Amino acid sequence: MSRQIDRLTIGLIALIVLIAVIATAFWTGALSLDQASAPSVPPPVAAPPIGTTVTIYDNSGAPALTFQTSDFSTSPQPQADSGLVRSWVTVATTNHNAAAVRISPNTMFGIIDTWGAYQGLEVVDANDVAASAASFDLAPDATATLRFRVDLPATASPDLLVFDRASHFAVLAALHEAIAGVGQSFATAAIPTTDTSWLAPQSGELTITDLDPAETRTNRGVRLWQDDTQTAQVTIRFTNTQNGRFFWSRDRVSVVDRLGRVYVAYPGPINTASATPGATGSISQNLVPAHSTVQLTLSYEVPLGTEIAYVVIAAGKAEYVIAEQPSGDANLAYANDQVAMLSAASGNCTSYADWSNRAHASLDQLDAVLTQDLNAMTAAQLHQSAASLRSAASALIAGDAPDQSGFSESGWLAAIMNQTADTLDEAAANLTAQLGLNPVIDPTVIDDWLAMRDQFATRLTTLDGFVSTGCGDLFG
Repeated sequence: MSRQIDRLTIGLIALIVLIAVIATAFWTGALSLDQASAPSVPPPVAAPPIGTTVTIYDNSGAPALTFQTSDFSTSPQPQADSGLVRSWVTVATTNHNAAAVRISPNTMFGIIDTWGAYQGLEVVDANDVAASAASFDLAPDATATLRFRVDLPATASPDLLVFDRASHFAVLAALHEAIAGVGQSFATAAIPTTDTSWLAPQSGELTITDLDPAETRTNRGVRLWQDDTQTAQVTIRFTNTQNGRFFWSRDRVSVVDRLGRVYVAYPGPINTASATPGATGSISQNLVPAHSTVQLTLSYEVPLGTEIAYVVIAAGKAEYVIAEQPSGDANLAYANDQVAMLSAASGNCTSYADWSNRAHASLDQLDAVLTQDLNAMTAAQLHQSAASLRSAASALIAGDAPDQSGFSESGWLAAIMNQTADTLDEAAANLTAQLGLNPVIDPTVIDDWLAMRDQFATRLTTLDGFVSTGCGDLFG
């Protein structure tokens, strides 16, 4: 019996020693299990011109889809009915997969203009007549050739042609032969709320200060059931160049690897300590103070060996694409736009001054309401303030002339005034139903009104200063 116990003890000791040796080998990296990693593929052309073949790959590194662009052109004259300038481009898409791929022309292909605004494309036939943009299945080894057009203001022009799918992204053509890169600051425009506007002065500067595809790597060690992991990290810096608080919304920040695969993050609000101290409203938390800078760092779990090609930032109507390596001067095309804006402004001095004066008067009426102690008002006073705001909003829009459509933001200010009026009426009804209600209006709601008001005021101040330059410092 004792011999059996001795043998069992020796066997257990040997087993423990063997496990310790194997664990140490895994822990130190001397021994490892095979694990799938991202295949190596050629980096994308930094600023692909029209005619370049652009490829996105499957997980094995084999071509999945290829895109061939051709026949890009822009109309020399604006459209007579809209004043917008029309451009065309042809894209041939080839499916190299073993199965059919669903193609949705109206959602997967787009133009990012020189202001940074993302524009969907319209499918047309050879005679420039609108054609079907319905989704279709592209069979294996088949090629679909689509002709697209896009209408842009005369002071903007197509900048990047992109394939933008939820799972994959590619720059198909850089139409100004330039694309911003890591470490390169580039101008962002205050994108208008109306499609007819030709006025979009600079609102800030955006910079990817750091992009590391393998900022951290975690070895699974003795946890054989887990995979080694790799984490990519991107740091974004935004500077508000305007004379007022500016709403900078990072709705979605994606990193795109060399295969074309997309990894997405949805950032939360900016830290109020560095942006809007004391702000409590949901909108206020995203406001960047005048001439100040905020920074955001995001991390992404990616497959081992991943190399990053692009960072894509979706912010409202804007979409910004930053390559791993810069190519050309990404600010040059927008600088040319600004010259065109100043030229257009110099011919619209009187009409702009009229709109600006009316906008300032309406903003003063909004301020007259917001500066009162709303929670000390009676129900009747709240109703009266709401009625005055609605009347002022209607008068502002009614006063717009056709020649002011290129810069008028009356609809934006009127929407703020009407939304405020709706909440005032609701508060009055609550106060009538429940006498002594306190507070009548949630302070966070008032913060959001002030935040929306500040956004418009900042925009108006920026427009005034820009047009004043084009009109010889007559306004502002």
